[in-house]
Amino acid sequence: VGAGTIPTPNIDALAGAGVRLRSHYVHPTCTPSRAALMTGRYAHNTGLSFAMFPGSVAGLPPDMATLPQLLREAGYAAHMVGKWHLGHAQWAQTPVGRGFQSHVGSFMWDLESYTKQIWRGPGESLGRDWGRYHENRSYEHFLEPRHATLALTDEAASRMTRHRAEAGEQPLFLYVSYNAAHSPLQPEPEWEAECGHVPHLWRRQFCGMVVGLDRALATLADTARAQLGDNTVLVVTSDNGGSTWFGGLNAPLRSGKLTPFEGGVRVPAFMVDFSGRYSRPGELGRIFHISDWLPTFLSWAGAAHLAANLGLDGVDQSAALRAGELVRRDVVLEMFTSSDSHDGSESVAFRSGRFKIIQGNFRDPHWYSEPDSDRVRTTDSSWVPRLLELVVRAAERVFGPGPTDLLPHALLLNMQLQQ
Repeated sequence: VGAGTIPTPNIDALAGAGVRLRSHYVHPTCTPSRAALMTGRYAHNTGLSFAMFPGSVAGLPPDMATLPQLLREAGYAAHMVGKWHLGHAQWAQTPVGRGFQSHVGSFMWDLESYTKQIWRGPGESLGRDWGRYHENRSYEHFLEPRHATLALTDEAASRMTRHRAEAGEQPLFLYVSYNAAHSPLQPEPEWEAECGHVPHLWRRQFCGMVVGLDRALATLADTARAQLGDNTVLVVTSDNGGSTWFGGLNAPLRSGKLTPFEGGVRVPAFMVDFSGRYSRPGELGRIFHISDWLPTFLSWAGAAHLAANLGLDGVDQSAALRAGELVRRDVVLEMFTSSDSHDGSESVAFRSGRFKIIQGNFRDPHWYSEPDSDRVRTTDSSWVPRLLELVVRAAERVFGPGPTDLLPHALLLNMQLQQ
């Protein structure tokens, strides 16, 4: 808490008052981790083992109960604000088709913060991705000119206020999924102004996105206590490690997003228990996986029986959070074959106790540290990364970060360097 280049006073204060999860694991990309959160299963058991590309018709398996469905069965209201990325080819695949009563935000990835456009490459827009959706199948696609972080924060705070006015004492599950600090890197100028000490452009822009997120989380925490009361739990986690070629950094851990090395799957996470009933403040070094939140939430809701026969990979971590007990001894971090992947690669990553094994395609086995100049600082000393960085930087100057986010930025850096 408090260490690092990026100023995050609000996150530091919240984490300092809660449980800091030092071994909180996710999968190497966003869709698999989100699927694990929503179903309580490892990614290879949901069939979503990699980030969904635009145009994909995949989604969560229809026969798998989701976290909002189960919590609603336990008496909760369930609403979502933010990025979904778990399917939208059919209404039944959307958040309101999978258990949420309402959803405001986006379905996909790489969203421009202001226009809400998604790009395949310069001159090829895939359209705007922003709307308001309801379980009764009513919806509205609308222009939202505010920065996505600001818009989602206002919507989440408004949802909590409306819930208290409309639902009274009914408990609320609110899933707030920010687009930040994902690329394209488009922070508000006042946020980036706090990052003038960072010499690398992408790192500085990433820092600005995180500063905005830091302010947003403070607003959510304050609103939750004011509107929902002290019997409230706030859980904060990333869905994958930082993308080292988009300003992210995971030091001292190895590598980053797209890889099963620690930098790609062991992420910052913490929980704040305003009631003091469900946890003991401090650090928790026990192995924790994002799929564990589903059975843990059900346990807190007095509805553990709802998960009894689901065959979950996630485990109830309530005893670990409350008393530090050992609940999980091992975790599958990645598992897919060449027939499951988009590029014919295969990978298995598994941790048991102090030991970890990775087999298959390693994808970028390098280390990264804080840049001291305007270039990514990597242990890959060849000329290739620097040349590609310069090519992408030139394309961004001409076309902007949004149109070049996937092509050439992601293609040349994330994909080409992480084979």
